[in-house]
Amino acid sequence: MNRTVHFLLSPRRWQVVLALLLSLLFYGNPLQAANRFMEKLDIEAGNNESILTLSFSEPITYLRHFPAKQGKLVEITVRLATPNAAINIEGESLGGPASAEVPLREVAAESIDPNTLNVRFHFTTNVHFAVSRGKERNTIIVHLLSPKRTDIGGPEDVIRPSWGAVVNTYTINLESSLKPITEPLTARRDILDTFKLYKMRVRIKGTVWYRRRLGFFTTRAEAERVRKLLLKDYPNAWIDLIHPSERALAERWFTIARQRPRKPLPLPTPAPTPTPAPAAPAEAPTAPAASGTPAAPAARPEPEPARPPKALPRGKSARLMELARQAMIDGNYRRAIKLYTKILQRPEKQFHQDALEFLGLARERNGQIAHAKAEYRNYLKLYPDGEGAIRVRQRLDGIITARADPRTPLAKPDARAEEAQWDLFASLAQFYRYQTVSSDNAGSQEVDNSIDSDILVSARRRSEEWDIRTLFAGNHRYEFLDSNDPSDGRVTSLYADFKNRIEDYSIRIGRQTHSSNGVLGRFDGILGSYRLNSQIKLNLVAGYPVNLTSSDGLNTDRQFIGASADLTGYIENLDLNVFFIHQTIDGMVDRQAVGAEGRYTDAQGRNGFALIDYDTHYGELNTLMFVGTMLFEGNRLLNLVVDYRNSPILTTYNALQGQPVATIAELRQTLSEEQIESLARDRTARFKSITLSGSMPLTPKFQLNGDVTVSSLAGTPASGGVAATNPT
Repeated sequence: MNRTVHFLLSPRRWQVVLALLLSLLFYGNPLQAANRFMEKLDIEAGNNESILTLSFSEPITYLRHFPAKQGKLVEITVRLATPNAAINIEGESLGGPASAEVPLREVAAESIDPNTLNVRFHFTTNVHFAVSRGKERNTIIVHLLSPKRTDIGGPEDVIRPSWGAVVNTYTINLESSLKPITEPLTARRDILDTFKLYKMRVRIKGTVWYRRRLGFFTTRAEAERVRKLLLKDYPNAWIDLIHPSERALAERWFTIARQRPRKPLPLPTPAPTPTPAPAAPAEAPTAPAASGTPAAPAARPEPEPARPPKALPRGKSARLMELARQAMIDGNYRRAIKLYTKILQRPEKQFHQDALEFLGLARERNGQIAHAKAEYRNYLKLYPDGEGAIRVRQRLDGIITARADPRTPLAKPDARAEEAQWDLFASLAQFYRYQTVSSDNAGSQEVDNSIDSDILVSARRRSEEWDIRTLFAGNHRYEFLDSNDPSDGRVTSLYADFKNRIEDYSIRIGRQTHSSNGVLGRFDGILGSYRLNSQIKLNLVAGYPVNLTSSDGLNTDRQFIGASADLTGYIENLDLNVFFIHQTIDGMVDRQAVGAEGRYTDAQGRNGFALIDYDTHYGELNTLMFVGTMLFEGNRLLNLVVDYRNSPILTTYNALQGQPVATIAELRQTLSEEQIESLARDRTARFKSITLSGSMPLTPKFQLNGDVTVSSLAGTPASGGVAATNPT
């Protein structure tokens, strides 16, 4: 039996619900039921695309999915990435909203063998979709696509960048306002539906600006062609480089863009860029900086900004232009102002026109409105014609219009548009199990008569500035055969997640599962991140590991702290994460590791994931893993998985296996730290595995699948009263 409800909840009522859920974790009954494999389903509904992110309790490896792009049933096959983490699933499911935006009825999981599972998304209607791996190793993403959307094609093929290249991606700013934009769209729907239409809010020197934008484009020329098609309805539209807060949205859009059929639109051919006229450096008059500034367009970038040119023109000005361009992308406008000023003071005049336009924009974004107006006017005096003059004139008009009547206070945001509601989703699934065993001697005997209940409650409050999410997931088992203690249960997840969409920082507090940055799974604690610039995001994590097989309460005997950095854009098509983590147990080092994770994606359908984890305390390689995928013509897919790791991951906690005590503190009463660490090594085996799998669609309803796995598990020696194990 599966029951699903979906409704809106007021903030006051939600506070009561959150308090009740928190009380379950810290004051509830002991919880001992079986663990769920599917932990949560995160749904982000949209007009042109909806994102379904399914999180699992264990790291997984994606093998294949069927059908390729369209259907009412999407079947995804995954394999457990952790050796010996066998799971036997029968009847596990999560309900869906079954709404017009997300016609999902149910997600169900079923074991094929102890290490391989099928996950089925059941929809109420035929959907267009794309499947991708999540950024964390325990997630899979299903993108629901509008059938109207297609990639736009121009005179040349558009190559969609990977996650590592989106920092230099363009978007079109259709309109800006001091209050939330609620007016209906007037432009051609065939263009708007082809790209990603979205809204954002930015704060510039204390003033909040609301923007409606259309993305995403890999070159300025591509964006300019589309902008010209929209000038009739949006005459003040301008082109901008995406901001760090827009990266996640661009990444998701580019992930699925290359999987869609391309339908060309009649795009005008861009006019050639006029040759800059000679210009002498101009001094901007000084004026007091203003506190408010209108929504600013991006600086005019180099012709191909996806990566630095392989061969820059000779001269210091060329190098300064590249440094200034990067400063604009990073939002370091003070540095950009200094660099562009230096360029204008140098004799190489070929860069003066672009540098002067850049300088005005940098001053505008830095809140120096009077200086920006002076730079723009000087630009129009020196370069009155061409596309650059049109852009600068639009920016100057925008500043003058926004500040035309200083006596008029800033408009207050529309209360109805600004007010955000709590969107609450709840799912209750119950599974009744009755099992008997019959024999000639004993006859028929009941071995299982129980009801398993899984509950999942998630809530989300999304405003222009904040994205707040909470989640509660738990399991309850009622055993009819045990009259003394018939009821038990467990809380698998309970957290609150706060993300600032403008400043791009986030914090998550509570019981959660994390399979990146050196964290090995579920823990009670805190996870925070802060984006330093467009290429670097810093992460900090701390908490207490949770082992649901032994205890569900807050266990402070084992604790960890870790730091990591996400690096993007340094190597084309590659996202990199480097981490350090230190974990202790009862006063001893449990685990201390450094490592890195890398994700590669290109426009030709090749992607890969690599992980290395080295324990600096034990001096051993814990994990070396590679997952690669190649997509061929006709949606033929080839996967390669190479896995070399300790099983289980080497930690001091492993020494407790087979011992008559339950904690390391008790073990330290009879053994030294060296002896305990020796036991931990002896209980840890080496696992090696290579898997090659592939799939090939035969018809829209049939697909040929195959996989081959070769693996070995080393034996372990006898020690501490524990018998040796044989290799397999």
